[in-house]
Amino acid sequence: MKLPLIGVTGSRFVGSQIVDNLDALADSPIDVFYADYSKAVVEAGGLPVHLPIDADPAAVVERVDGLLMTGGWDIDPVRYGQSPVAGRRGRDVSAGAR
Repeated sequence: MKLPLIGVTGSRFVGSQIVDNLDALADSPIDVFYADYSKAVVEAGGLPVHLPIDADPAAVVERVDGLLMTGGWDIDPVRYGQSPVAGRRGRDVSAGAR
């Protein structure tokens, strides 16, 4: 049986932002998501696939069977015909949504 591929979004940090990270990696970008998300996808019968913020969203949706956006900033409300909330930044940039 072929498991459905579920793309999981995450966040990008600089190595120095990660507690107890190696000094040699202090300037390196690090992509992460919480393991609870991938565990939930596996428990639901899927195969989690990490989606880095650089991934082309159009290419991603052609390859995955589902998408788990793991939270964070909101998707820009303009994209679904609503007005932005003052002081909130859209998630579009960090999640790669276009």
